[in-house]
Amino acid sequence: MLFRPRATDTEFIQFQRSDYTPATALSVFENIKGLSLNNDSDGLKTAALVFIYLMKTDQLQLMHNPRENDHQWFVRNEVTSQTFDFSTNKSAMNDRSHLEAAQVAAEDGMASAPTQRCFDLLERVESSSRRYPVDERITLENCDSSDFIAQKRGIDYLYQQGVFGKFDKFNND
Repeated sequence: MLFRPRATDTEFIQFQRSDYTPATALSVFENIKGLSLNNDSDGLKTAALVFIYLMKTDQLQLMHNPRENDHQWFVRNEVTSQTFDFSTNKSAMNDRSHLEAAQVAAEDGMASAPTQRCFDLLERVESSSRRYPVDERITLENCDSSDFIAQKRGIDYLYQQGVFGKFDKFNND
């Protein structure tokens, strides 16, 4: 779940994250690449952030090369050094010369509120996502005291504990 504060309310999006495996990462990468993306700096950063949001791992780093025109943004696996570069027509690759001068993006790249473009792309990539507004302005500074988030955590905890019952898939034999 991600949220982004707006002027008087907050927008949330719930989506399913995938466990990180090389095959899953490549599939998500290709899915994002398959959508019509803008290859401008904002479009590349949005694609990279959405890729990171969708993967369950702490191995991915948001990278940028400030020496390239309009900044090149991409994702790198810090363990394997595999890169996911959304600016090319090729699939995930290693050892690209323009990526060598890249640096890990400053913390504000990941810690800042997601943009509307990120939410739009997440909705397109993850078809089961749910996006909705909440009539409370929630920020990183006040999220711990948010009534909505406290209620959401309570319901999620109860669901995980089976309070609402366990659901078995029906066999259509």
